Amino acid sequence: MKTLCESARPLRIVCHKAFDETPDADSAINTLMELRIDEVLTSGHCKTAVEGASALNKYRTLTDGNL
Repeated sequence: MKTLCESARPLRIVCHKAFDETPDADSAINTLMELRIDEVLTSGHCKTAVEGASALNKYRTLTDGNL
Protein backbone atom coordinates (compact mmCIF):
# COMPACT_ATOMS: atom_id res chain seq x y z
CA MET A 1 0.00 0.00 0.00
CA LYS A 2 2.85 2.37 0.80
CA THR A 3 4.37 1.82 -2.66
CA LEU A 4 1.02 2.41 -4.34
CA CYS A 5 0.49 5.62 -2.39
CA GLU A 6 3.96 6.91 -3.23
CA SER A 7 3.41 6.12 -6.91
CA ALA A 8 -0.01 7.76 -7.02
CA ARG A 9 0.98 11.12 -5.57
CA PRO A 10 0.15 13.93 -6.22
CA LEU A 11 -3.27 12.41 -6.94
CA ARG A 12 -5.77 12.16 -4.10
CA ILE A 13 -5.89 8.70 -2.56
CA VAL A 14 -9.12 7.14 -1.34
CA CYS A 15 -9.41 3.90 0.59
CA HIS A 16 -12.63 2.21 -0.47
CA LYS A 17 -15.04 0.11 1.56
CA ALA A 18 -12.53 -2.73 1.95
CA PHE A 19 -11.75 -0.81 5.14
CA ASP A 20 -15.01 -2.14 6.56
CA GLU A 21 -13.62 -5.68 6.37
CA THR A 22 -10.59 -5.03 8.56
CA PRO A 23 -10.71 -6.78 11.94
CA ASP A 24 -8.88 -3.91 13.70
CA ALA A 25 -10.28 -0.59 12.52
CA ASP A 26 -8.30 1.54 15.00
CA SER A 27 -5.01 0.12 13.77
CA ALA A 28 -6.13 0.46 10.14
CA ILE A 29 -7.10 4.12 10.66
CA ASN A 30 -3.66 4.80 12.13
CA THR A 31 -1.99 3.12 9.16
CA LEU A 32 -4.09 5.12 6.70
CA MET A 33 -3.12 8.33 8.48
CA GLU A 34 0.58 7.35 8.32
CA LEU A 35 0.16 6.73 4.58
CA ARG A 36 -1.48 10.17 4.22
CA ILE A 37 -4.66 8.72 2.69
CA ASP A 38 -6.96 11.59 1.76
CA GLU A 39 -10.32 9.92 2.26
CA VAL A 40 -11.87 6.68 3.51
CA LEU A 41 -15.16 5.39 2.18
CA THR A 42 -16.78 3.50 5.04
CA SER A 43 -20.12 2.76 6.59
CA GLY A 44 -18.54 2.21 10.00
CA HIS A 45 -18.31 -1.58 9.63
CA CYS A 46 -22.08 -1.75 9.22
CA LYS A 47 -24.46 -2.27 6.31
CA THR A 48 -25.32 1.44 6.20
CA ALA A 49 -23.64 4.62 7.42
CA VAL A 50 -26.68 5.34 9.60
CA GLU A 51 -26.15 2.02 11.39
CA GLY A 52 -22.42 2.75 11.72
CA ALA A 53 -22.80 6.36 12.86
CA SER A 54 -21.16 5.82 16.24
CA ALA A 55 -18.10 4.20 14.61
CA LEU A 56 -17.95 7.00 12.02
CA ASN A 57 -17.93 9.58 14.82
CA LYS A 58 -15.15 7.62 16.54
CA TYR A 59 -13.06 7.55 13.35
CA ARG A 60 -13.60 11.27 12.88
CA THR A 61 -12.37 11.89 16.42
CA LEU A 62 -9.35 9.60 15.96
CA THR A 63 -8.33 11.43 12.78
CA ASP A 64 -9.26 14.95 13.91
CA GLY A 65 -11.54 15.00 10.86
CA ASN A 66 -8.57 14.62 8.51
CA LEU A 67 -9.77 11.49 6.70
